[in-house]
Amino acid sequence: MDIIAPNEPTYYPVNQHYHPSTIDLGLAKGIQNISVSTSEDLSSDHNPVYFLEGLDNIILQPQNQILLTNWSKFNRNLSNTMCGNPLINDLNELDKAVDNFALSIQTAMSTDFLQLKPEDQPFRKQASPAQLSSSWTLSTCPNFEN
Repeated sequence: MDIIAPNEPTYYPVNQHYHPSTIDLGLAKGIQNISVSTSEDLSSDHNPVYFLEGLDNIILQPQNQILLTNWSKFNRNLSNTMCGNPLINDLNELDKAVDNFALSIQTAMSTDFLQLKPEDQPFRKQASPAQLSSSWTLSTCPNFEN
């Protein structure tokens, strides 16, 4: 998630006790190289903001999917890629240990998920109106006992 805002203020208050500020910003996920511009065309204390991007910059995220984790395989892969507690004596060694830890988790995660796409997922069979009517009749019949 990226926060995108213009470099110059977009709000210029009339009251001199207040400072100009940026009150417009954008949130983007999966969109790169967004240009931001403001316009002073309006005669107000607020300048409109334009966010421009090209459609070729959109990174599509997979939708409608289920991720299943094989936790025993994840644990086994994580144990094989990490070797206990590393000896840390300074900040450089700490940074290296954190990077190795993050890489180990990412590697284990990338190999231990099963991804189901919508076409792979089983559909539940829906009851027909006749079946629903029959069930309703059975459940409301005075002779029917639970």
